Amino acid sequence: ILRCGPSGITGVDAGNDLYGLDRLITADHLRDYGKMLRLLAEIDECIAVLDAGRLMYYLHAGGICFGALENAEYDAFDLFNPAAIGYQDRLGRLIKGEPEGLDDIMMVNPAIKAVIINQAWPGLPMPEVPMFVPTIIVGRDMTDMMLNDSANPYFMNFAVTAETLDAAVDFAGRLARTDKFIAFDGSFGKVTLSPSLAEFLLKKAPEVSRRVEEELWPMWLRQRGIDPQEV
Repeated sequence: ILRCGPSGITGVDAGNDLYGLDRLITADHLRDYGKMLRLLAEIDECIAVLDAGRLMYYLHAGGICFGALENAEYDAFDLFNPAAIGYQDRLGRLIKGEPEGLDDIMMVNPAIKAVIINQAWPGLPMPEVPMFVPTIIVGRDMTDMMLNDSANPYFMNFAVTAETLDAAVDFAGRLARTDKFIAFDGSFGKVTLSPSLAEFLLKKAPEVSRRVEEELWPMWLRQRGIDPQEV
């Protein structure tokens, strides 16, 4: 198995024990992606800029997709509280007419104060974004694409159009009253973000790294039957 990164091939995992390789790769992914996921979960407020050729949920910043930020309050690696079970449990209560519905899972992270869509593919339903977060589409071409997106027939009923990206950034900043921007521009090796958000995350990173290494990563491994001492 080749280990790949933005700089190229960084190593090779090899052996005759496929289960052992699986455990090793799982451990590395949980630790590395877990740190980035938990770091983005620390964001208290931000404006997300979607700007790359991919479906909106799957645009990346530092290897983490926008959909992960949208649900960053929820730890998707914790098998004691998996998304599918939580979703079905709350959906069942909603169907029965009980008060608790889908408010605390699969909804937009309240830290996201606005979304700017400069470039993205249509075709994936995401009606909750413009319904719950101020959403600005950049340019006539992108707007027309969203107007004709059969997966999101009412998207533009809730979103607005800006003529340029600069205008969208200025409007979103004044509307959301924050200068913390993060751009999901398809990058795996870096994060494009504003200086204020960069400084915020740099301060949070050491504690997030410690918590993942010492608390969350061992828990995630044990939940999957992997001894942290063996990886």
